[in-house]
Amino acid sequence: MTAPQEGPRVLTIVLNWRTPDMSLKAADAARHAMQGIAGEIVLVDNDSGDGSFEAMQAGVADWDRVRVVQSGHNGGFGAGNNAGMRAGLSDGTRPDYVYILNSDAFPAPDAIAALLAHLEAIPKPALQAAISTAPTARHM
Repeated sequence: MTAPQEGPRVLTIVLNWRTPDMSLKAADAARHAMQGIAGEIVLVDNDSGDGSFEAMQAGVADWDRVRVVQSGHNGGFGAGNNAGMRAGLSDGTRPDYVYILNSDAFPAPDAIAALLAHLEAIPKPALQAAISTAPTARHM
């Protein structure tokens, strides 16, 4: 995953709870979708207590711009994602955008770039959601 020196920076957060293989798969899909986009991916282990943290650390050992952090306790989905936001970018600066990716979602190669282009085109977005599609997905 190559990072441009300029442009908006995206922090992608993948929250894990006892599904390290699936979380790694989601993070890998995000790595490909972030090609050419500045930023990083943070995998947050939400205190799985089953070896997930160590498995994910080993899984990303040779991946650029991907880190694994431990939440310290399982406070649920919101608290886990907040732990990822607190971890932030590795250089300590604030990202321009935060992309929360469920561990069972796998973005298409152009998904993050398309969402970023949309966010940059509209004035002062506060919150934006992406649609998840799958062959078995049902939309209500």
